Amino acid sequence: MVRNRYSTEHMVRSDYVLRLIEQFFQILKRVLNYRQERRYAEALTAVRKAYRAFLGVDADFIDSQSAEGLIEMGRSGLFGPEQLAMAAKLLSEEAESLEGLEAPLEAGPRRAKALALFWEAFLGRGAPRLEFLSEDVDALLERLEGEGLPLSLARQAPLWHERRGRLSAAEDAWFRLAEAGDGASREAGDAFYGRLEALGDEELEAGGLPRDEVEDGLEAWRAAWARRDG
Repeated sequence: MVRNRYSTEHMVRSDYVLRLIEQFFQILKRVLNYRQERRYAEALTAVRKAYRAFLGVDADFIDSQSAEGLIEMGRSGLFGPEQLAMAAKLLSEEAESLEGLEAPLEAGPRRAKALALFWEAFLGRGAPRLEFLSEDVDALLERLEGEGLPLSLARQAPLWHERRGRLSAAEDAWFRLAEAGDGASREAGDAFYGRLEALGDEELEAGGLPRDEVEDGLEAWRAAWARRDG
């Protein structure tokens, strides 16, 4: 009986999420059309109205919360991973509309918050139905790296690349953290090389990091921290 009840609840939840995603697609199409027509104010209005429909809270509430606060709400069950990914996409769309309205100073913080929410959704419990939004994550990361990626987000970058199978990019991201002197990343970087050593040659090649380069990279990684230890 318990198993049957769980199965039913799971199906209801799944159907609800699918309907939500279908509605979300429609909103995104509308916003994209507005932006293509340079109707940025209307695009911004449509995005800000959408928070209530998909998260049950209004745009002012999203504005008032830090990324960490929203993530904690997701972990407590207030938002599902799909809803966090939707919130991230809406924030990134807000940023694009604000750029169109020549308000870049307002756009930047929204991109950073969006990236944090995306990574919580995709690196945490996962939101496979919204996998198509992974391209938005890469675009946000590239944009923010060009503008100055906050350390809290930079620490997640190598994990994201590794999850996507981009092992060479993940290694580069770990070395950027080492160069920045982020001691908190040292143990995590060690663990990264441990995972690489456990992979087969084909997996390493596919990730752009042949085994000989892994060995060279590990040596360079240890040397980088040895120099910092003085």
